[in-house]
Amino acid sequence: MILTFATEAVAQDFSFSRESKVAFPTSPASLDPTYGDTFFGSSAGIALPLGDLGSQDHRNFFSGYAKNGFVVNVINFHQKLNRNFGLGATWSRSQFTSEFGVLAEYYESQINTLDFFADASSDWVVHAAMANFVVNVPHKLIDFDVRIGIGLGRVVRPEILMEGYEKATGYFAYSWQQKETTINDIMWGFGIKARLHVTKSIDVFVQSDYQRMTSTFDVENVYALRFVETEEMTQNFETLSFALGLGFVIH
Repeated sequence: MILTFATEAVAQDFSFSRESKVAFPTSPASLDPTYGDTFFGSSAGIALPLGDLGSQDHRNFFSGYAKNGFVVNVINFHQKLNRNFGLGATWSRSQFTSEFGVLAEYYESQINTLDFFADASSDWVVHAAMANFVVNVPHKLIDFDVRIGIGLGRVVRPEILMEGYEKATGYFAYSWQQKETTINDIMWGFGIKARLHVTKSIDVFVQSDYQRMTSTFDVENVYALRFVETEEMTQNFETLSFALGLGFVIH
C-alpha cells in the first residue's frame, strides 16, 4: 500500500507542467515605476569657463581671461517616446566676468616706462539653444537623464580697452581697444540630470552640462583712438556648469 501511494504521488507530481510548479518572482516595484511622459523644469548654478575662454595665459592670443560665473537653465524639457528614450530641448544663459589685468601686467613687464591698465566694458555672455536626444533611467525615487544635444550658440565677446601712461609724467601714451563682438554658430554638448521625485508631479533635480562652440569671426581693433583694423579670429568657447532646479512631470 505504501508503494502504491508513493507511485500515485509521483505520478500526480509529473502531471503538472513546469510553468505551473515554478513561481517566477515578479519585478520589484522600483524597477517598474509609473512615470510621466513629459518633464519641464528650470535651474540655476555655477558656470566654469574652459579652454581659450578661461585661459589666463598672455602668450595665448585667444585667451578670454574669463572667471567663474553663473548659469540659468531657463528651459529644460523632454518628451519620452517610451520607457527609456525621449527627445528634448534646452535653453541656457551663462555669464562670466573677466580679468584682463593679467594682460596689462605682461605689457608693463615688457615696457617698464609705462603703467598699463586693461579692463572689459561688460561680461562674457553665452547662450545655448539645443535639441537633445535623451536616455532616461527611471526609478520610483530618482530618475537619471543623460542628454546629447546640438543647436545654436550665441556668444557676446566683451569690448576690451587697454591704455598706457608714462610713469614719469602720467601722460597718455598708448591705447588699444577691441570692440564688442556677437558670434552665432553651431554648438554641441552633453549633460546629465538626477531628479528626486518629491511628489507624483514635482521633481527637485541637479544637473551638469558641458557645451562647446568653435567659430570664425571678425573683430575690430582700434589703436591710438583712431586707427582701425579688422582681424579674423577662430576661437573655441567651452563651458561646464552645475545647477540645482525645480521641475514638473506631466502625466
